[in-house]
Amino acid sequence: AGNPERAIQLYEESLAICREVGRHSAEVNALYNLADLYQEKGDFARAIDYYRDSLHLQSSSWTRMKTDRERAALLQKMQKTAKGLETALLQDGQVESALLEADIWRARGLCETLCAPNMSPDDTRETRDLMAAMKRYASKSGSVIVFYSYVTFRKTMNIYVVRGDTKDQPASCTCRSVDLSDYDRQGDRSTDESKASASTSDDDQKPSAGQASSAKSLYLGWRPEGVRSMMLPQEDAYTSDRGWRDAVKKRDLKELYQIYISRIQDLFDGAKRIIFVPDTAASMTTVPFGALQKPEGRHLIQDFSIAVV
Repeated sequence: AGNPERAIQLYEESLAICREVGRHSAEVNALYNLADLYQEKGDFARAIDYYRDSLHLQSSSWTRMKTDRERAALLQKMQKTAKGLETALLQDGQVESALLEADIWRARGLCETLCAPNMSPDDTRETRDLMAAMKRYASKSGSVIVFYSYVTFRKTMNIYVVRGDTKDQPASCTCRSVDLSDYDRQGDRSTDESKASASTSDDDQKPSAGQASSAKSLYLGWRPEGVRSMMLPQEDAYTSDRGWRDAVKKRDLKELYQIYISRIQDLFDGAKRIIFVPDTAASMTTVPFGALQKPEGRHLIQDFSIAVV
């Protein structure tokens, strides 16, 4: 914040020393910090290079991990780096690369699984080929494929929508980002659609330590009424007004629709099926996507065939 140019110079010197003496962990940290600094400067190309170098070095360190605890810590660090890479790619306008490269161990594996029957003999496992194959899959199946990626330290959820060819539009991959800074597990959750941001441009600054701590408290899943009732004292569970509890349940489904669907609902036009790919690291596997309700009360499953993978 004080002198980024000086910080970059010092980290470059540190990187050279780490490489000379073989300090791999320190080299990973230097690469990540350089990527972060260049991203703040708006030099996204260099930030992307440093993030990728850091991820590559972390991947090569896997065989040196001796305990499950060390491997878990490494995976956590890799995920943080991947999310940084994803943000930089989006800021650089590389939406398809952000989807296919940010969450390597999840997105690529899934894309290959979905696209295997639709890969042409000339296709390789390169990013662009995978995306082309996924668009072909969407076209043939009449599906829209929706990927969710939550960036914890920015309180932002990136939503990627892959569409196939239609009569009016070519196949595409679109990303829209939702600002979740007002959505807190312990507080009131706003359903105001204006809280959702269509870009990451407003999230360029790093959060403070307090903001980062608050981001960890976000709960993006859904707790069914039955579980909620079991957590209440018995007298409350049986004497509470049934209508009130139904309202709570329906309110949750409508709020979740605003968070997960409202920003992308216009991209569902012409689709017969929606394939949702939640971010499993952000409690999204508990979201009943088919049951989510539009403001007028209609459930998503009433308009589309729903699959969650």
